[in-house]
Amino acid sequence: MLIETFIRKQWGLKAHKVTGVEQSETVLVVHLDRLGKRRLLCGLCRRPTRQVHDVRRPREWLDLSMRGVRMVLRYRPRRVHCRHCGVHAEAFPWAERWARVTRALAGAVVVLARSQSWQETARVYGLNWRGERGQPELRSSSRELGIRFGPMPSMMPRRK
Repeated sequence: MLIETFIRKQWGLKAHKVTGVEQSETVLVVHLDRLGKRRLLCGLCRRPTRQVHDVRRPREWLDLSMRGVRMVLRYRPRRVHCRHCGVHAEAFPWAERWARVTRALAGAVVVLARSQSWQETARVYGLNWRGERGQPELRSSSRELGIRFGPMPSMMPRRK
């Protein structure tokens, strides 16, 4: 089985395909693209649509490491025209709307953070908790998994 097929099946990609994989000693970059004219989901109401408004600049998401090599997804998201709610960014099957990490990585971090300290969890996954986006994204993913955190550490400002 090719690495492209393995990645597509593991992430359950239906409307996207792996167009290429670049590998260095420390990073595996997976390039994704839309699969033909498959329907994409509206990022707001999650209803399917085929109408693409435009294609945005490439974005990257950090995923779980494979055998000690960091995996990064690179994709040019589309803004779709939804009949019900207008033009919005598409929904990504691998990540939350504004997240910079995949659901798989967020879930793994949440599970480890329940038994380890924040600093140890960040060290294991190579994350920086002091980043502006790190913790709020992981907290939203923990809600999705049904896991509750206690109060947030004071190092991160609360978002409203």
